[in-house]
Amino acid sequence: EPLAHLARAAGFPILADPTSQLRLGPHDRSLVVSTYDQLLRDERFARAVVPELVLRFGEMPTSKPLRAWLEASGAEEIVVDPSGGWNEPTRRAAAIVRAEPTALAAGWARRLEDEDRPEPRRWIEAEIAARGALDAALGLDSGLNGGAPLTEPSLHRALGRAHRDGDIVYTASSMPIRDQESFLDPGEAEVCFLSNRGANGIDGLISSGIGAAHACGRPTTIVTGDLGLLHD
Repeated sequence: EPLAHLARAAGFPILADPTSQLRLGPHDRSLVVSTYDQLLRDERFARAVVPELVLRFGEMPTSKPLRAWLEASGAEEIVVDPSGGWNEPTRRAAAIVRAEPTALAAGWARRLEDEDRPEPRRWIEAEIAARGALDAALGLDSGLNGGAPLTEPSLHRALGRAHRDGDIVYTASSMPIRDQESFLDPGEAEVCFLSNRGANGIDGLISSGIGAAHACGRPTTIVTGDLGLLHD
């Protein structure tokens, strides 16, 4: 909620990957953009929304269009990393802030509350249009039971709408986490998204998911591919 409040005070969109825990949840999601991977593949749109300042809380998302857009923008980037655990692979960060993220976001928001800043309408309007276009392209615009063929994109959109408060979702590396980032729809359910990031993320995915379910006693979904499942 503090980060959503900061976005509202600053007039910034939130480009939220699933493991940020911001794409789904009961917080204010009015400035959350979930379709940035598709939107930034359109060169005209990407050129129209070049940022001057980027605030990054946590790890860099996996989206290649997002990374390329940030690289080409030349924007100042401030990385909020409280414990020194996040990688900064681009080496473009103007500053890395070691601070508690909730308190930092709340403090920044208070400094901006009295300023009149416009909403990022171009982003929000594009997000609404892109979500509708995705549902139509995947055959989901008539509902989940419309007989649409099962694909990786439609699976993630259907799962996103089926999740309930307290669910855990453990997603495999490689394509599953990328498909989830590209196609998972925002929603109000409070879901915990987990993933083993890194070169060896494919190993131990099944046991990680089972371990999370056993430790928390909560409904857990493991999302993996057929080869990843057999390998593990």
